Amino acid sequence: MSSEISEVTRLQAEVGRLQRKIDRLKMGLEELEGITERRTRELFVANNALGRFIPPQVRDLLARGDDSSLLAKRAYVSIVFGDLKGFTDLAEVIDAEQMTPMMNDYFDMVLKLVGEHGGLLDKFIGDGFM
Repeated sequence: MSSEISEVTRLQAEVGRLQRKIDRLKMGLEELEGITERRTRELFVANNALGRFIPPQVRDLLARGDDSSLLAKRAYVSIVFGDLKGFTDLAEVIDAEQMTPMMNDYFDMVLKLVGEHGGLLDKFIGDGFM
């Protein structure tokens, strides 16, 4: 009988030890879920910020997970270089606080126009674009 009692006591201690491990695992899992949620939110914000530089067609393909259309292929393309006439002269006489919103509007307009025509904006170079 005493061996049965000691076995029950040993099993109760083991159950307690396992329960503490389970509780620690649950806490770790909750912490990981919080980290995952935070990182997902950060990625979503970053993607939305960068998304304006990606053509809508490519953004839609990526959102659907369909990257088969993104494979390299030979094609004839047109490359357009643009530049603001008189920008340098204007930049010399206007404050950066005034210039920044004007340039942001210009960049947004260029991005919109390029996207509307199925283009891909490669880069802005100062006041120019390619």
